[in-house]
Amino acid sequence: MKNMYILKNNNNVIFGNGEKTEILFNAEEYKDVLENLETDKYEYFKIIHEKYGIKNKDEIKNRFLYIFHFILIKNICNYIIDRYEAEKIDFLYFNKNIKNEKFKLSSELNTDDVLSNIIISLVNSEEYLGQNLKIDSNQLKENEIVKGEIEDKGIKFYFYYESLKKQELKFKIEKTLLEYAYIEEDKKNIDNRYTLAIYIDDEQLEKIGLENYQDYLINWISIAYLRMLIKIHDFLINYYNLTLEKGLKIDDVMLVLIDILDTEVKDFPKGLKKSIEVGKETAGKCFFINKVIQPVPLTPELTLLLQGKDAYNIVPKI
Repeated sequence: MKNMYILKNNNNVIFGNGEKTEILFNAEEYKDVLENLETDKYEYFKIIHEKYGIKNKDEIKNRFLYIFHFILIKNICNYIIDRYEAEKIDFLYFNKNIKNEKFKLSSELNTDDVLSNIIISLVNSEEYLGQNLKIDSNQLKENEIVKGEIEDKGIKFYFYYESLKKQELKFKIEKTLLEYAYIEEDKKNIDNRYTLAIYIDDEQLEKIGLENYQDYLINWISIAYLRMLIKIHDFLINYYNLTLEKGLKIDDVMLVLIDILDTEVKDFPKGLKKSIEVGKETAGKCFFINKVIQPVPLTPELTLLLQGKDAYNIVPKI
């Protein structure tokens, strides 16, 4: 049998198969990241510094660190799953039982927190629930696992890691959306994402009689984005004959759509162009804001995904 092992070692979380060992979480590097939240030493916080104009260490820690943890843990797990499947592993063993522990994102994490979070995430993964990933706790002997030099890829490698399944699905979905003219190949924004058009009908909104409707537009644009995603998501489910649930659901298709699509407010179309764009709206290719836009419910995980996209430009497979 070919097994993999994850355990604590010198205050780090390590990962090995009896032949090769690597560090999944380096506690010293993590502490240095926390010490430099307001500096340019690490690129993770560039958007927070520049887009949000926040460089205060405590404010970043309170408002954005939990999202950093969410992305890091999820992508560490994606890397583990990819290795498990690529190497045809029989069992993944931990030297920790976490039955009574909870997933922790807020405040500073210690090595035990990270190890517990990894186990909890893997136990809730579609691979484990689909019985394609076998996990168990075991009393592991380090000398049987840690052999030779320990490789340390660094936090950056895991933070920006993209799962192989997501990469494959992204290529497939991009090709389909290009074929059906949802997106244009050479038109991307500064975040390297395709944009969906939003048109604001000021004339119609003024007729509603809603005072200061401009104050609501930023929220309505966000809701419009989600409503377009729902239509495109459901189109792809039909097109690929998938058994996934329709609507604003977190699945691999929705993850890819969130990752590759953004919105752009464009000049309001006139005449024939408006008629064409109204037709496109039914497919989710654009959206007209011409009335009060009703909100859509967001789950905590979906909220984290959208926050991670805005603050770190990353949408991990979860």
